[in-house]
Amino acid sequence: MDLPFETITQTPAETATLARELADRVKGGGAVALIGPLGAGKTTFVQGLAQAMGVEGRVLSPSFVLHRQHGRLHHIDLYRLEDHQFITELGLAELLQDSTSIVVIEWAEKLASFPPGTIVCRFSIISDHERRIHIEQIS
Repeated sequence: MDLPFETITQTPAETATLARELADRVKGGGAVALIGPLGAGKTTFVQGLAQAMGVEGRVLSPSFVLHRQHGRLHHIDLYRLEDHQFITELGLAELLQDSTSIVVIEWAEKLASFPPGTIVCRFSIISDHERRIHIEQIS
């Protein structure tokens, strides 16, 4: 997949497939920032990415626990965070510096900036079944 890239998915399965296609770009390590409204498909996207990386078992949104680790895949959800101090306490900066980890951040718009190389996925809801997903990489 060449970036930037934009598509419209019609089903959750298509959203997960898109994530599996993107997985090759981050298998060696990196960050994926997910931005978009509630119900836009961010967690479904993470599930597809995790599946492509060989994660077994269910991948649930870490909305209440903030961080779930699945091997090298770190799934972070900033939805409930209002205080940037808690972002620091999560150890996010350290995770982002670990070149062997894959860090996926839901509600990444709460971050001030992204490190170079971060893949940013912007989700928007078109209808009950359609999602527009724009993917780019920060240089």
